[in-house]
Amino acid sequence: MDILKTFISQFTKEFPYEEIQKINKKYFLIDSKTKKFTNKLDFEDLRSSGLYLGEEKARKFNASINMLNILKNKTDKTIKLNEKASWLFICGRDVFADSILERNNAYGTVLVLNKFDEVIGLAKKDKKDKNLFKNFYDIGHLLRRESKKKR
Repeated sequence: MDILKTFISQFTKEFPYEEIQKINKKYFLIDSKTKKFTNKLDFEDLRSSGLYLGEEKARKFNASINMLNILKNKTDKTIKLNEKASWLFICGRDVFADSILERNNAYGTVLVLNKFDEVIGLAKKDKKDKNLFKNFYDIGHLLRRESKKKR
């Protein structure tokens, strides 16, 4: 749970940790009824439960888009991109300062939003180039990964 708390603390201190269930290396947001039910089950057979938040990989937390959408309402660490930059970001490209429409507490890791305030991913401010945000995760990642598998 420490890896998850470390990730969330980059954005907010308020999060319902008591409503999170860890199954193997995956984290899920669940309600109290579901938690009561799953606590009676054998965890070896349980694969998922509730809303998928992300998973541990190489001692880091990889957030799902569900987690980013929850965090959007709890943080002001965001950048909002213009339409062209949003598309390029979803395609895996980095963000340059001149394509940012709005910037709120834009330091470290930030949520990336399109012009409609929809979360499209995560970026990290580049330490060397102050006008660049490096694409860390975007909603196009899954499609790119799946298309590679088919080749």
